[in-house]
Amino acid sequence: MSLIGRVAKLVNADLNAVLDRIEEPEALLKQAIRDMEEELAVEAQRIKWLRGEIDAHEARATAARKARDELDGKLDLCLEAGNDELGRKLTRRKLQTEVLAQRLAEKKAALEKALLEHEKSYAEHEDQLAGMAQKAELLTTTPQRAVESACERDLTIGDDEVEIAFLREKQARNGR
Repeated sequence: MSLIGRVAKLVNADLNAVLDRIEEPEALLKQAIRDMEEELAVEAQRIKWLRGEIDAHEARATAARKARDELDGKLDLCLEAGNDELGRKLTRRKLQTEVLAQRLAEKKAALEKALLEHEKSYAEHEDQLAGMAQKAELLTTTPQRAVESACERDLTIGDDEVEIAFLREKQARNGR
């Protein structure tokens, strides 16, 4: 390796070390958390929009079924009266309504599939954010504060633990 190449590597390594010290890891971590929170907010909006679209498609499908049922009643009247021309027109409208209902059902199914995917993605991102927030808390708190917060979180003691400790205390006192 040439002398110039070795010097270039040393300079590059030193520049990277300087940049690492200049960039505050805590600030970068906090920014990453803010970015993740923004992504979650966008994902929540998508989920809300998808739910609204699903509800709207369900309402349209219900209206189409109701219209089809009304057309059935009108078609019965036409057939009883022997009015074939009007019967054909109503049959056409009934078929169009059935096709519309089928397309609405297909679109609703596609929206529901997309909703499930977005909800799954949201849950995964939420878990990642919680993990990042925990890491950030560990990195940004002072060692004393980290010990205090760990002690505060671990103060929950279950009834079974109390019972076992009590039995041990009782046993120790009876053995004296």
